[in-house]
Amino acid sequence: MMWWPTLSIALSLSTATASLTYKGVDWSSTLVEEESGRTYSGLDGTSQPLEGIFKDNGVNAVRQRIWNNPADGNYNLDYNLELGRRANEVGLEIFLDFHYSDTWADPAHQTTPSAWEGYDLQGLASAVKSYTKSVLDEFASAGLALSIVSIGNEITAGLLWPVGDIDTSDGPFNVATLLHAASAGVRESSLASQPKIMIHLDNGWNWETQKWWYDAVLGENVLTLDDFDVQGVSYYPFYNSEATLSALETSLGNMRSTYGGGIPTPTTGVLEIKLTFKEGGAFDFHTTFERVKERLQQAVEVSRISGDGTGSSRAAMNGVDISNVNLEDLPAYQEESDGPLISPVGPPPAAVAATSQQSSNAQRDSGVAVDEERPRSKPTEADFGAPTEPPPGYEETQIQGLQDEMDRRASEGARRS
Repeated sequence: MMWWPTLSIALSLSTATASLTYKGVDWSSTLVEEESGRTYSGLDGTSQPLEGIFKDNGVNAVRQRIWNNPADGNYNLDYNLELGRRANEVGLEIFLDFHYSDTWADPAHQTTPSAWEGYDLQGLASAVKSYTKSVLDEFASAGLALSIVSIGNEITAGLLWPVGDIDTSDGPFNVATLLHAASAGVRESSLASQPKIMIHLDNGWNWETQKWWYDAVLGENVLTLDDFDVQGVSYYPFYNSEATLSALETSLGNMRSTYGGGIPTPTTGVLEIKLTFKEGGAFDFHTTFERVKERLQQAVEVSRISGDGTGSSRAAMNGVDISNVNLEDLPAYQEESDGPLISPVGPPPAAVAATSQQSSNAQRDSGVAVDEERPRSKPTEADFGAPTEPPPGYEETQIQGLQDEMDRRASEGARRS
């Protein structure tokens, strides 16, 4: 079994480094793992509940996926209420991810729940609204607050197929109708505090895909920017050679300027390193982290010494302010998380650009080419499949790339001084 710890280091280009609102982990499979006999230990080797380990290591939010009626009961409403109570007891915020399916929903799978099979658009919209509201009412009755509710999981190709297949002639209208209904279900629930409503797409690095989708769906004038608060994107750099951090930065910046609101500005760079270890590899994980941290610390020290003479490190680091970088906090060793990067959305700008054609050579996150007329929205299962382990040499490449970049910046800083 593979575990994917994620280390994120934010380097702000502004004069002050803003703290992240959410430092989260997808812990949806915790009860399944515990049922199989798995236990968890902190850095001192003491066995303790997973939520306690998260809390002790800086995590403040957990993501939970919910399926309508899974065959084995895992990830259903009762499952999520039990998991939510545990998160609530230690003060973790809860992010609930509706798949609107009895099983996995992702870019290649958006299977309508068996209980809703045969419904037309209006029947599905009514079912989505009622189901969403009833689930959130149960959370409210249990005294569990929710911070974010995602109305669908990676719905670039639509949801609730075949009715909500965005690749059909009525696809954008149907998707807009279903999401509008889901949003209404959230707004009308009895939760005491209104959670943020998220729309979650894959292909976060691909601005053309993001723009095509939002222009197409919002262009139906059914779903509006008032129906959701957050744009979430998945970012998996190992799926496509074009899925670079620079491309992600550009995409998020364009999303902010086009749709308005509080999307983090592209002047905040986020460095994410994914290191893969076999089961029980927490020791190796932290050993590697200490090595990476040492290289970063060297770069920080060189930058401070080679600054502009005023104590500022911005000159030596090519404009990056690292004065507030904290290299002491170890990240949590955590299970693979398929959660999205989060980009909040606010009120619409004065004008929103009309729909535009994607270029004929645009690429999907899975690496599947789109047709010449419009994006291919629904890759086949053969086109899109999450790897069971990273590409050969992935960890070494990530670490070496980081070291090379730090060395380059340190060298530039020394030359400028």
